[in-house]
Amino acid sequence: TINTNYFIQTNLSSMRVLIVLAVLLSTASSISFKLSAEGTRCIKEEAHKDVLVVGEFTIENVQPTHEVDIRVTDTKDQVLFSKEKAESGKFAFTLDDYDMFSICFTGKRVQARVGGAPPPDLNVKLT
Repeated sequence: TINTNYFIQTNLSSMRVLIVLAVLLSTASSISFKLSAEGTRCIKEEAHKDVLVVGEFTIENVQPTHEVDIRVTDTKDQVLFSKEKAESGKFAFTLDDYDMFSICFTGKRVQARVGGAPPPDLNVKLT
């Protein structure tokens, strides 16, 4: 005889996994933008309680005279992730309540530039 309860439970578990994957894949997105070499740009998003938020970033065109910091905070200004001298990386966090979070990239000069040309804008990609 076939154990139909086991078969039904296994199929339901598999369907739940597929539904979760489909939702995650459909909500995955990326954003690219320019950042002034000496400026700040922030992105705000909302997240539900206990939902894992993951992200990956790359910053291109960073000159030796400049650095970029990334800082992720909630509305209470609690730091969820922070990295100095960032050019790429990953982050993950959960929130204690339904809340907004901000991802801020800040470019800054760390040494004098030779020549009068301003530094080029930075290319930031966030996925």
